[in-house]
Amino acid sequence: MNKLFTIYFIMLCTLMFGQNKRFIYEYQLIPDSANVADVKKEMMYLDTSKDGSKYYSYTVFNSDSLMKADIERQVKANGTINITAPMKAGSVRYSVTKTYPDYKVNLHRRLGMDAYNISEDRKINWKIASDKEKIGEWNAQKAEADFAGRHWIAWFSIDLPIQDGPYKFYGLPGLIVKIEDKLVPTRWS
Repeated sequence: MNKLFTIYFIMLCTLMFGQNKRFIYEYQLIPDSANVADVKKEMMYLDTSKDGSKYYSYTVFNSDSLMKADIERQVKANGTINITAPMKAGSVRYSVTKTYPDYKVNLHRRLGMDAYNISEDRKINWKIASDKEKIGEWNAQKAEADFAGRHWIAWFSIDLPIQDGPYKFYGLPGLIVKIEDKLVPTRWS
């Protein structure tokens, strides 16, 4: 089955906590290119601080927290664990961290019992366009880049002077508030 992952992020809201900021994105993907009507959605957090950022699934984080609390309750009550809870919620089982000011990017993923930390050193060469648009309450400007086999169209806002964004994306003069990809077509001769 051919899979096309169309990724689409849109900024929903911002919560401020002193120097730390949380940005909430809606992540949309189409897991099967033969069924483009089947769009999966998941809420994602981008937590930023003066030292860096972490991008992760709210759904997975919340599910894991509830499962951990349930296990602790079971152990406290009778010393045993009964893992008959429903499967973990959420499908985005990775997180991405970036350190500031060097923007070292790491993808964190678990496969079974093994944890992997994958360093990403590919640079994103953005081309900033003159197109402007209002996204939510922010004035945004368009930028494009080819990265990881896809053509990305991003909208960033200098109203939010953080050079970061969802997933592995960063390096624009403001926060990326929306980004979507287009599969770069393969040409066959």
